[in-house]
Amino acid sequence: LGRCREAACSEAVGVASRRGRFDYAAVSAAGKYFVFAMATEGIGYPDPSWAKNLATATAAGFKVTGYHFARPDGNPTKPVEEADWFVSQLGLTAGMIVPALDLERSGGMSPSTLQAWGGAWLGEVYRKTGGRPMISKSPAFCHPSLNNPSLVADDA
Repeated sequence: LGRCREAACSEAVGVASRRGRFDYAAVSAAGKYFVFAMATEGIGYPDPSWAKNLATATAAGFKVTGYHFARPDGNPTKPVEEADWFVSQLGLTAGMIVPALDLERSGGMSPSTLQAWGGAWLGEVYRKTGGRPMISKSPAFCHPSLNNPSLVADDA
């Protein structure tokens, strides 16, 4: 199990119930090999399409993982609780790629506080699953909000 590298991530697609139906044949034809499907958000919200997306993408021959949409804005002191919620819903099994943290909101946290939040989440998922999770983030969010995102990844 390894972290997604930028080149590999360009061969991936993200899916979630809020994005509607997904055409896996078209995704495959576009050269995508990996599917990141939303499993949870914050604490207490399971994506209603998680199980279906996992089954459908797997049946279509994709490598699949679940991701957690982080809510440090709503749970600034609860990264471990968010991680525990995610793992409880993920159902990580053999053949899945490592889980991912989708970090798009800072909740007004400083870069160092957000790095610590992300590091705590990553560490808890690693402790519970034995696999080092990856981080999914946009460059537009990454640089101003995390300052040096490699610190989060290196701490996990």
